[in-house]
Amino acid sequence: MAKRAIVEGRVALALRLVELPVEALTAFDFVPDLAHALNVARRLKASGAKQRQIRYVAKLLVEDEHDIAAVLEGIDDGTIIPQTVGALLAARMLADPAGEIGDLVEECPEADRGRLWQLIRQANEPRLAAYLDTLPLP
Repeated sequence: MAKRAIVEGRVALALRLVELPVEALTAFDFVPDLAHALNVARRLKASGAKQRQIRYVAKLLVEDEHDIAAVLEGIDDGTIIPQTVGALLAARMLADPAGEIGDLVEECPEADRGRLWQLIRQANEPRLAAYLDTLPLP
């Protein structure tokens, strides 16, 4: 395969990652540099800057390209179901309830502190995750 085709394939893969919903990104185990570059690319609005950032993400994909493509295929065909943001946050809350509840209520004033404590006391992770998914988390 020609070098140009390889680079264009990586750029297309990077573009797919940038366009995925946040919940789908939980299925991946990105290195910190790649995760940061993806977050920056997702926030950019100017098309020129976004295209440059996507090319940078594609450059960082060199080592993990096949693994990431395999996970994307799994998401597409339904064999891999990524966790929701609420499920990830629920697991953290059950590990350290006091700190996580305080942080969440600061970031999202709509959160009901009493309801959160009730779900944590019950150690009901699925219901806690479902409640967190209803909140407008930043």
